[in-house]
Amino acid sequence: MHHSFHHTTHDTESNEAPQTNGLKTFFIHPEEPREVLLQRISARKNHFMKETMLDSQLDTLERPDPSKEENIIIVDLIKPTSEQVEQAIQGLRRLGLDLKKL
Repeated sequence: MHHSFHHTTHDTESNEAPQTNGLKTFFIHPEEPREVLLQRISARKNHFMKETMLDSQLDTLERPDPSKEENIIIVDLIKPTSEQVEQAIQGLRRLGLDLKKL
């Protein structure tokens, strides 16, 4: 789990968005087909997340829309971990984040 903390100022009397003092937030969203998620959940033993819980979790998931929201990177969880990491790094670079060689 990743947590990001940013200092913001926000006038509660205004409808304007809070100011982030120049900090950018990037959201890396992992995505995987329902069938693959179901297979992975089914393979787990003694885990709190049961197969019957998947659909309600997916129903409430708010998927980001890169065409409507800024700084969104979608990572394909079907790919090997090393490719997922590369997708995230390349996505951050495309969005202008200056990353040193990782």
